[in-house]
Amino acid sequence: MPIKGITNQYRPVRLGKIHLGIMQKHPKTQKEYPVEVDYFVIPDELKKFYGEKPKALNIRLPSAFFDKNFDGYLEKIFPQYLKRYKGGKDYGVLVCKGDGETAIAIDPESKTGLTEKPCPCPYLEDGTCKRIGIFRFRIEEMPSLNIYQITTSSFNSILNINSFCRDLLEHCLTIGADPSFYHLVLRRAEQKVQRLEKGEAKSSRHYILTLDIDQRYHKSLFDVSVPKAIKEESVPAAKLPPPDESRDERFFPPEQDTPPENIENEIPAQPVPDSEIAELTKKVNDLLDEIIEKDIALTQAAIDKIDEALDTQDKEKLEASIVFLRRKIEKAVVK
Repeated sequence: MPIKGITNQYRPVRLGKIHLGIMQKHPKTQKEYPVEVDYFVIPDELKKFYGEKPKALNIRLPSAFFDKNFDGYLEKIFPQYLKRYKGGKDYGVLVCKGDGETAIAIDPESKTGLTEKPCPCPYLEDGTCKRIGIFRFRIEEMPSLNIYQITTSSFNSILNINSFCRDLLEHCLTIGADPSFYHLVLRRAEQKVQRLEKGEAKSSRHYILTLDIDQRYHKSLFDVSVPKAIKEESVPAAKLPPPDESRDERFFPPEQDTPPENIENEIPAQPVPDSEIAELTKKVNDLLDEIIEKDIALTQAAIDKIDEALDTQDKEKLEASIVFLRRKIEKAVVK
C-alpha cells in the first residue's frame, strides 16, 4: 500500500549551475567584480560535450503535464522575482523577495522573523534590489532527468524566454503535446541595448539568452506537430526542486565578508540505512512543527540550510538541523 505524502512525491535533483559571466580582479584594488561574457560558463562535466566556451546548449524543458496553466508552468521552469541580498562574497543572504506588488522581507523584530511590505521600494531604484529569473532545464547530452539552472537579471533575456515558453505551451495545448517532447537550443546572442543614464541616451552590447526549436530535429512546422504520447492518468505527479536562490556573485559584487549564523559545515554525505534517514527526517519535521507552533523566528539562512538537509537527505546535515532546532526551542523556553 502507498504511504500518503511520501509514495506520491517525486523530486529530481539539481545537477548544477551555468553562469553568464566570470569574476575578475581589479588591477589596483585586487577586489573581484562580475564581468559578462559571450558564452556559457559551464560545469566541468559538460565540457566534454561542449568544450570550454560554448555559445549554444542543447536542452529540454521539464514537462507541463500537470502545469497546463502558463503562470504555473513558468513558476516551475523560470521563476522570476525582485530580490535583495545582504552580506559579502559567499555569504549573500536573500533578505527580501517580491513580485512587484507585495514582498516578503526578513524582519528580526517580528514574531515570525518575516514581514510583508509594498513592492517595489527605493532599493530597486538604487540597484540594491534586482529582477532575477532562474531558468531551469535539462541538458540533452547528460543521461539524467535532473536539472541545471541559469540566473539572469537581463530584461531582454527574461522577456525572450517568457515569450518562447508561452508560444510553445500554447502550441502544445492546441495539438495535445508536451513541451518536454521538443529538442531546443539555448543561445547567447549579441544585442545592442539602449538605456537612459542621467537623462542621456546610451547604448552598450550585451549577450542575451534566446531559445528556439532545434532545426536539426524539427525540419518544418509540420515536424513540430507531434501527437499526444501519454494518457493523463498514467504518470505520477512530478515536482522540481525549489530553485537555488543563493546570491549569484556574477550579478552581485561583494559588499562585506560578514557570514550569517553558522548552522553547519558541509560534510560529504555517507551511506546510511533508509530507516535511519526516515527517522531523522521525521525529527526535523516534528521540530519545525514545534517551531511554528511556538512562533519562534528563524533566519532565512537557517531555513535554507534546513531545506537543503531535507532535500539532500544527508545524515550529518539532518542531525545538525535537529541540534540547531532543539537549541532554538530551548532558548525560546528560557526566555
